Amino acid sequence: MSAIIDAHVHLWDPDRGDYGWLTPALPGLYRRIDEQELHAQLTRAGVSEAVLVQAAPTEAESDYLLSIAQRTPWVRGVVGWVDFDAPDVERRIAQRARQPKFVGVRPMLQDIEDVDWILHAGRGRALSALAAQGLVFDALIKPVHLSRIEQIARRYPKLAIVIDHAAKPTIGNEVSRSWRESLRALASYPNVACKLSGLLTELSPGVDPAKVLDCADEVLQLFGPSRVMWGSDWPVLTLASSYEQWYALTQRALSSLSEEDRSAVMGGNATRIYRMKTGLAAPAILLHADDNVLVCCRAVRAGERFNIRENEVVHVLQDTELGHKLARRALSAGEKVIKYGAPIGSMKAEVPAGGWVHLHNMKSDYISAHTRAARVDAS
Repeated sequence: MSAIIDAHVHLWDPDRGDYGWLTPALPGLYRRIDEQELHAQLTRAGVSEAVLVQAAPTEAESDYLLSIAQRTPWVRGVVGWVDFDAPDVERRIAQRARQPKFVGVRPMLQDIEDVDWILHAGRGRALSALAAQGLVFDALIKPVHLSRIEQIARRYPKLAIVIDHAAKPTIGNEVSRSWRESLRALASYPNVACKLSGLLTELSPGVDPAKVLDCADEVLQLFGPSRVMWGSDWPVLTLASSYEQWYALTQRALSSLSEEDRSAVMGGNATRIYRMKTGLAAPAILLHADDNVLVCCRAVRAGERFNIRENEVVHVLQDTELGHKLARRALSAGEKVIKYGAPIGSMKAEVPAGGWVHLHNMKSDYISAHTRAARVDAS
């Protein structure tokens, strides 16, 4: 399986002051949540990358998320917010489209009293601009909005639409027939995809969490594995569940799919639908197919995961500096270190896959005068 992408996560800082819904009444969420905390969640689950999604209806928050994305290699994209009623909305969207990690726009439709808001003629300029610029329209909606989004899908066939959280159905002991039929109608439009996310927080009281599998099955049947992307909705998820529980339920939901289809849902579709402009550059490179070490292109941190080849993932075990080596696989004491397809030294100690390989645990095959210590000894 290729790199796993969580296509729906949030980061925020209440001190910024533009999260109207985020109040002290939500003590578990009403605090600064940063990329380090998120990265720890992803790493524990084996998730490599993420897409940050807006949580405030301001362009200032989009700038805040983009500033995080720009300094964080594993953040693949940002779904932000644009004022659809701005006189220069086309210019604003074009400007956002030029920012490499800006991949989509999400008006918070679920919070707007007028359920027909998105259908008003004036908002068509924004939707047309999104389609023209290749940006995705993320639809944060409830079941009542599904018929409205169906109209949008019909009016703008070149606009990529992603339904967040499967439109937030109320999940009881049975799947809602009206939700299923409305979602079926929307799924008939090829420009519409759906996120397998945010379902556990929609459970009715006392309902078995495994019931979300029935909704997940409906989503997969209606949209097919090529138009479903996985996300966690973390940290909102923590109101109902842990990251690990949702990840485990997802694996159950996808268990009948082929490896190729699971890979698509767990990352490939997000890359394609959001038109990620560049893949996450591997922080270390394989110089020769026979090498048993990688060379770091930048400093790496413990816990990072990355692909060096299809189906070959490296998990970094400790902080390693630029130019130093990582073990491609477990290396035993006395084993030759292979770089550029040739031996360059021998291991003095055992190192697990993803471990740091350098002169502290490796003896160079080159003449001793090539090291500073040797020059000191010789003088």
